[in-house]
Amino acid sequence: MIGVLKGSTWASVVEVAGLVVAFVPLGVGMLRGAGRPAWRSVGLVGGFIVASVVLGQLG
Repeated sequence: MIGVLKGSTWASVVEVAGLVVAFVPLGVGMLRGAGRPAWRSVGLVGGFIVASVVLGQLG
């Protein structure tokens, strides 16, 4: 789970669970404190997602 070429072990499960415990509350707190995004930001993120999908399909 931690690396692409590594197999899953119980240690990697514990590591990922620790990251979730650490970062989910941080992310929730940041989202609660943030204001609404500007339309320009929404457009940039949408364009990035579309470009990523297209480039991923092209190889």
